[in-house]
Amino acid sequence: MKILSINLGIDKEIQIGDKVDRTGIYKLPRHNAVQVTKPGLEGDFIESKRIMADRIRRFTSMAQRITRGGKWK
Repeated sequence: MKILSINLGIDKEIQIGDKVDRTGIYKLPRHNAVQVTKPGLEGDFIESKRIMADRIRRFTSMAQRITRGGKWK
């Protein structure tokens, strides 16, 4: 497996009706190495860590399988 692109969330304020909120849904490509840590990817903005926790665990598990010679399933 080859990783073609890493895109990280940026901290951006958006307005929905009268409410202004922060989001990390907008992504920008990263052109150099990215550290994978227990809380997530270095430099990735995540507004709601509770919602992202399961996704981070799944990504970390997949990355560990790949580095141990596992195959993408």
